[in-house]
Amino acid sequence: MPPSIRTKIVCTLGSRDPADPALPQNAQDFVERLAAAGMSVARINLSHNRPEEGYAREDAWLAAVERVNAAAGDAGPRVAVLADLQGVKLRLSIPRSELRTGWTLRAGERLRLSLAPGAAPPCVDGGPALAEDVRRALAAAGGDGVLVHVGDGETLLRAAALDAAGVLDAGVVVGGTVHDRKGVTFRGVRVTVDAALTAKDRRDLARWVVPRFLAGRIGLVALSFVRGPEDVRGLREFVQGLLAEEGEEVRRLLDAIPRDGERESLLRLPVVAKIETREAAEGAPAILRESDGVMVARGDLGLQCEAREVPRLQKEILRAAARAGKPAIVATQMLDSMERSFEPRRPEASDVFNAVLDGADAVMLSGETSVGVHPVRAVEVLRGIVAAAEEYDDPPLATREADLARFYEAVRAERAWHGPSAAVTDHASYLAALTAPVLGARAIVALTLSGGTARMVARFRPRVPVIACVHHAAVARRLSLSRGVLPVEIPLPPAGTPVDRVLEAALGALRDRGLLAAGDRVVLLCGRPFGAGAGTNLLSIEEVVNGDAGTSPP
Repeated sequence: MPPSIRTKIVCTLGSRDPADPALPQNAQDFVERLAAAGMSVARINLSHNRPEEGYAREDAWLAAVERVNAAAGDAGPRVAVLADLQGVKLRLSIPRSELRTGWTLRAGERLRLSLAPGAAPPCVDGGPALAEDVRRALAAAGGDGVLVHVGDGETLLRAAALDAAGVLDAGVVVGGTVHDRKGVTFRGVRVTVDAALTAKDRRDLARWVVPRFLAGRIGLVALSFVRGPEDVRGLREFVQGLLAEEGEEVRRLLDAIPRDGERESLLRLPVVAKIETREAAEGAPAILRESDGVMVARGDLGLQCEAREVPRLQKEILRAAARAGKPAIVATQMLDSMERSFEPRRPEASDVFNAVLDGADAVMLSGETSVGVHPVRAVEVLRGIVAAAEEYDDPPLATREADLARFYEAVRAERAWHGPSAAVTDHASYLAALTAPVLGARAIVALTLSGGTARMVARFRPRVPVIACVHHAAVARRLSLSRGVLPVEIPLPPAGTPVDRVLEAALGALRDRGLLAAGDRVVLLCGRPFGAGAGTNLLSIEEVVNGDAGTSPP
């Protein structure tokens, strides 16, 4: 049966020094151990990729994930890959001599950082207008200077002056050790941005992300510093342009994708919009309509807003995502102290616990697994906290039904713009979540070509697993972030097949793989006619029997 926790765990892959065999991240079985500890999604942060290094390290991580999935067999849960684009976030490039150990900054010392495009380290990589943006902010600040946060605010500088060559003079206010490609935030400076996609993002998409997505090696992409729905549309338009160009490699990969009614859906790269600014947080409902999910990136959000606002914004974004039926990741500093320690701080455990209660589909580890000293232990600890939160969040049936009814009314109000077909799907998924525990169902089984049926029922947070029967691995990867959903790739009959035969084939396949057993009762959802795009309009109570599936008595 599916894993014991419903909330998904995202782990960032990486290492301070890929050549150091002593680091746990460089162990041959590192990704396998993360998966065994509870990782559902592996995040590859393209912010740390240097143009001159190519994509050797990223491809090595993909190969490790593929080993995990091959070893899982037909019935085992899969690990999907989330490729995270750098976006317009400013990044610190430290001196090459400090790459291995990190750059130690001491309070009171002065630094000179170039803001000019393409400058040699130490520098801040930003757009062509960054120097002028900072110059204007310094003029407005007078003698007070501009505060500069490095990372998630743990190191603090005060910018004092900027010379004609674009070199910044700054003093260290709060010291620490910073590593290469850490984010940089100029407090109160509005950075001029033409588009969410930078030149680096376009290169990474064209050379690495899109070819590997078409090859079935990458499941999702995260877009950084989204300001509004137009940024998500811009990414999709760029990807469509790459597919239309049909270079030799893209043409070969496109030829391998089935030319059927599902082809258009399979070519749609799933986009997770990262919410890192106040503008994006306030516009989350509109962003969710264009994206396939969101990430609440609290580190940068907390540098853009007051810290006291972040908990409220997190709750509001998660509620909007649930109403839209899109998965939401809570990220940044979940177990930050475990970058250095064997045990987390107790407030961190409360933070993870409350993120689950807030409705997060997934919780994410960043430095804890990418550069931390106990990466596998961090996943184990996170999984334990998630399990405790899910056990706690299990109210009596009557209370649960009342909560579901209130949430359903919020869903209806939110999705009125989606039309009659969506209204039917909303109601069917609500009834499935309501019915399953009353009937003692083993699972809710969703037969879905696009993954939408599984996502719609998952937002109601049913207390039984949602097994999504999908025809293509690309759809399974798309569901990897949805809470409580176990995507299973099975050979579904073609569109137009009588529904009874479709149900029989699906339940038989799940029984044969050991995910269901004879005598199990399930709530089954699908569309009828099957594969006709009618939405989810059929809810059936089924009992698994040896060699067949029969409908249980009403």
